[in-house]
Amino acid sequence: MKTYETARELLDCLVDFHHRACRLLEGAMDMEQSERVLMVLDYLYQHHSELQDALATYEEDCEDSGDAGAGILNTWVPYALNANDSPEAFIDGLDVDEEMSFEASEALGRALGDYVVSLVDNICTEIVAPGVAEVFANILEMERTEQRKLTRAINSLRDM
Repeated sequence: MKTYETARELLDCLVDFHHRACRLLEGAMDMEQSERVLMVLDYLYQHHSELQDALATYEEDCEDSGDAGAGILNTWVPYALNANDSPEAFIDGLDVDEEMSFEASEALGRALGDYVVSLVDNICTEIVAPGVAEVFANILEMERTEQRKLTRAINSLRDM
């Protein structure tokens, strides 16, 4: 079991999740896939790449805002993530096959989004420090908004 000691470590964990998702999706795009599946995978890749960049920028902005921002990121957060539920284990447990069906690529996208929303939601329930709680509530709202956008995008690709 890993106990994160600071909000920064949790934020780094989320950045790493999106990075790992991008690597998984790159691997899937390198396999033989139909054009519709490649469109879904490319959208998912762009989606996770943008979230990775947004979270990394968010972290940099906190650090650049002086002592208050750095203090928030250095706040201890009593959150434990066991090895079976870690982002690494989750991503390693996902199946990506050659010639995926549209439904399989859609399920992959939903699984990635559901996991990160659930993770951030669980983190939010453990945080008691107001500044840190606000940071992770904002991240949760961002992840949920992106999940809704993803659902709409995949639905529009389904109609093609």
